[in-house]
Amino acid sequence: MKKHFDIRKSPSDQFQAICFSLDSVRPDQYFEKLEGDLRKMAVEGEILLDLLACNGSTSRRFFSVRFDGAALDMRSFKVKSTSTIKEEIVECCTSFYSGKGRLLRDSVLSAASRRQLTAA
Repeated sequence: MKKHFDIRKSPSDQFQAICFSLDSVRPDQYFEKLEGDLRKMAVEGEILLDLLACNGSTSRRFFSVRFDGAALDMRSFKVKSTSTIKEEIVECCTSFYSGKGRLLRDSVLSAASRRQLTAA
């Protein structure tokens, strides 16, 4: 089964982990699996969702949600502007997607955008 996301520990204390979308599947369709993976990582706190593959480079690319160690608190779900995210986290996100153009062929990104990522 194809994985729809990848999770990494955050390089900053602003967020505890970053969940990267890998295709155009909406994150609410894999929240149960995401919660399980976060529990395995023993993460608790604010999580950043980078939905580049799902939403593209739009104002709805980044979302935050609180994870209490067992479940995502959907009431805490909110859009995050790039300007409110620490630079090292934005750099981490850029680095994650850099070179992954082929992996993102099932995303909303255009072929040109995917090639640009592969070249980065």
